[in-house]
Amino acid sequence: DHHRSCEVYEERVNLVEDCLNVRDLDPEYYRWLPESCAYRRIHEQRPLPQWHPLRTGNREVMEKGGYAVGDWAISDRLATPDVDFIVRIKASDS
Repeated sequence: DHHRSCEVYEERVNLVEDCLNVRDLDPEYYRWLPESCAYRRIHEQRPLPQWHPLRTGNREVMEKGGYAVGDWAISDRLATPDVDFIVRIKASDS
């Protein structure tokens, strides 16, 4: 069963050599994170989407709402430098 997230979340930084725990970053580095990053948004006192697991406490709302990327995103370990991956997301009409 693939959970689309860390299998042992509490131990992820010990088990995965290049795992980055953004909670441990000095705030000066948050500007390098994507503007959509929840931790950057929290640091900048911007709201999180209603479906975000940091608001809801679980992934269920995110997955049921179709906001999870686990069905189409690939691991950086699977991407090769000689292949370009293009993601097209259908924009809403609103």
